[in-house]
Amino acid sequence: MSTIIYPIYNSNYKFRADTIWIDWKTKKNGKFEKKQIAFICLQNKDNQFEIVHPITDFIFFNWRYASYNTQRKHALNLSSFLNFIIDNRNKFKLKSLRDLEITHGEKFLNNLTEDGKARQTVKDIERTLTLFYFYLSKKECLPLVASTTFESYYNENGKKIHISPFKNVILPSFSSNEMEHTFPIEHLPLFFEIACLTAKPIVLGLYFQIFGGLRVGEVVNIKRSSIKHTVNGESMLINLKENMFRTDLKDTNGADYVKKERKQSVMILQNWFNQLYDDHLELYTCEDGTSALFVNRDGKAMTAKSYRQYFDKVKYILYIV
Repeated sequence: MSTIIYPIYNSNYKFRADTIWIDWKTKKNGKFEKKQIAFICLQNKDNQFEIVHPITDFIFFNWRYASYNTQRKHALNLSSFLNFIIDNRNKFKLKSLRDLEITHGEKFLNNLTEDGKARQTVKDIERTLTLFYFYLSKKECLPLVASTTFESYYNENGKKIHISPFKNVILPSFSSNEMEHTFPIEHLPLFFEIACLTAKPIVLGLYFQIFGGLRVGEVVNIKRSSIKHTVNGESMLINLKENMFRTDLKDTNGADYVKKERKQSVMILQNWFNQLYDDHLELYTCEDGTSALFVNRDGKAMTAKSYRQYFDKVKYILYIV
């Protein structure tokens, strides 16, 4: 692998994660199935000109068939590390990625801890960095790090796990103020009343989240036909699939995805659900041909970003009440 394509650029440049939709494979009807791909590009800060950087191969090397969510997370993690290297290239005396040593990765991870990043965030980035160093070593682009530095094992499921080579990293302590994922049941009537007044388009989605445990990305992937039937009048099943409604958008921020396709049961509170569901179907109609259950003001399938903006309005009101 040529070292020419891996120089350490000056401060006029920065790495960033970007995205593109491609025709992935042919369906039975002859049409192409779309897939969103994450890649790494290099941007000139002066004129905003961007090129796809060859280091994107690292993403495809490890996660070619993974979800966009996964690809984008690792692309963002690697971009932040490469920008750290650019910012400190003179201090570290680096001219190309061939000059990297383990200590550079350790300094980056410790810098994240000093910046107050969450423990899990640092560990996630450490995993990306571990695989990146292994990738460079495998491509014979890491001459200052012995190949014996990299250790791995196979877990009980037969998956190869790479052990982090970064031994001198201080991880953030566990937070004593973990975010609560439950909401006091006695406050639910007030919560839904506020939501109906300030965020009507997502009220039904909030119901699915509270009484079915759905994520935002799963909610915005629901079709009208996804809600199949009720079971004994006490619960219903939602057929959760990754529908990729908004192929017209370049980047959906990695949030509009179903982590695991499945049939999800949602508890039915008759007095609440029936009214919320009927109102939603009457008020909101999908106009873009996707049959999405949740739509924006233009009748197009709602994105997770738009959904969260509505939810932020509810949280703001709850905060000041």
